[in-house]
Amino acid sequence: MRNCNKKECKQQNPQNDSEFVKGSNRWCRACRIEYRQKYAKENKQYLKEYRKQHNLKPETKKKKSIISRKLTLLQYGLNEQNYNDLLNKQDFRCKICNKPHSSDKKLVVDHNHTTRKSKRITLQLL
Repeated sequence: MRNCNKKECKQQNPQNDSEFVKGSNRWCRACRIEYRQKYAKENKQYLKEYRKQHNLKPETKKKKSIISRKLTLLQYGLNEQNYNDLLNKQDFRCKICNKPHSSDKKLVVDHNHTTRKSKRITLQLL
């Protein structure tokens, strides 16, 4: 059991180590959250500019794209392997019109909106 090192801490004896943020050996979770909220409020403009610059980096865009894709597939009960298997089974073509994937239209997961279960991969209709 550890104690919070912040002098003003109202929680001098946390019940267990889960009260401490991972990687932090100084403050309890409540003190750390309070500090971050105060910092964000006081440095709003700086953080806005930082995020703007950070999000322009190509590696950030790529990382966000990968995360977004994984989350999208997860919504439909798929992973990368399942998606690729489904695509191979369809010969890399739209299941509806049988057209191959092109640069102007991307392939998307067709799914049941009630169960969220994936059915096939189709060209995106715009």
